[in-house]
Amino acid sequence: MELLLLVTARAGEPSAVLPALDLLPHSVRTAPRDVRTLVSGPSPDAVLVDARAELSEARATCRMLHATGLGVPLVAVVTEAGLIALNADWGVDDVILAGAGRPRWRPGCGSRWAGSATRRRGPAARSGPAS
Repeated sequence: MELLLLVTARAGEPSAVLPALDLLPHSVRTAPRDVRTLVSGPSPDAVLVDARAELSEARATCRMLHATGLGVPLVAVVTEAGLIALNADWGVDDVILAGAGRPRWRPGCGSRWAGSATRRRGPAARSGPAS
């Protein structure tokens, strides 16, 4: 069974951050935004960062995790309103909208989150001139 690490500033059930997590066969471990807590425990298969509120703290957490050379996908969970704040500087591999349906794990893909997971690509990811 795969392990997901959910980094959040709020205590509570993981389904409060992303209701679809209850539908997945994964084990979910929650951790506060504290480096010591993040490096302790078993190595996760993916790290989800709660970026629904407190965007500056979520950005700092994502940047710190990215800078450590995290070897697993780093995914930000955001609201639609929070999408405007995201850019390449965050260092995330993918984005999931908090109101999205069940994410499906799709092995063998460049991005492991597919289906209902909402992916955002910035202008730097586009090839060729914009029309």
